[in-house]
Amino acid sequence: MEYTNNYLALILTTALLLAPFALGDYDCAIKSPAEERDPLLRHRVRNALVELIEALIINNKDNYYNSIIYNFKGSPDSPPNNIYIKGWCPYDVSKEVCAHWIAVIATQMSKACPTSTSAHMFHGSICYIRYDTKNFLGQPDTDAAHVGYGTARVMLFYFDYFTKKVDELMKMLTEMAPTQRNMVGTGTTKALLAKEISDVLRRKVNITGLAQCSTDLNKNTCLECLNQAKKELSNGCRGQLACHVFLGSCILKYEAVFF
Repeated sequence: MEYTNNYLALILTTALLLAPFALGDYDCAIKSPAEERDPLLRHRVRNALVELIEALIINNKDNYYNSIIYNFKGSPDSPPNNIYIKGWCPYDVSKEVCAHWIAVIATQMSKACPTSTSAHMFHGSICYIRYDTKNFLGQPDTDAAHVGYGTARVMLFYFDYFTKKVDELMKMLTEMAPTQRNMVGTGTTKALLAKEISDVLRRKVNITGLAQCSTDLNKNTCLECLNQAKKELSNGCRGQLACHVFLGSCILKYEAVFF
């Protein structure tokens, strides 16, 4: 495991150093007030990111979450600056897969905007990474979102019944996750998709769900994030047999499997 993480970090470091030559930074031309006051800020952020993302991967915690606060010296006429970085994956993603995709999307971020002092990116429902010179750790971070679902939908006749089952499960898990030490809630409910109990074509399904927050949140901010995810899921996923809503600091997902 240690060899794998070190290897990923080595590749990531090389990619980050070469990235500015791969793609221009047209979309990154707008500078923040802090960058206007401190012309070397972007350069120092970039140098810090190489070390930070490497550490993020190597020191990945058991709950698939890590964050780092890095203080670097400003230019002679500016105060010290912090850079904050967070990378995390849902509970059902292995540490090896999490480390791999954190490395991949960190490289993609660097290529897309090599001189930016803030960026974020999702890889589907696998992982999320963000860095910024403003402290966002501990905040719900609901502005960033990724919603995904498959093509399979429940039949119209069962729509209301199935939706109610999903809503009940999501409500239970949303209330459970903030109370857990690892901020994870999992559960399963059963549904019977049939017109009548005697219907020979009836199909049973297990609906499995996950609610999770990144562990920089507390109980209240976790619940705030999950409630927002629940609204997004209710609006965008109704009738879908599988769906996820991945926000910057939490994820809510479910999948219905026939048996």
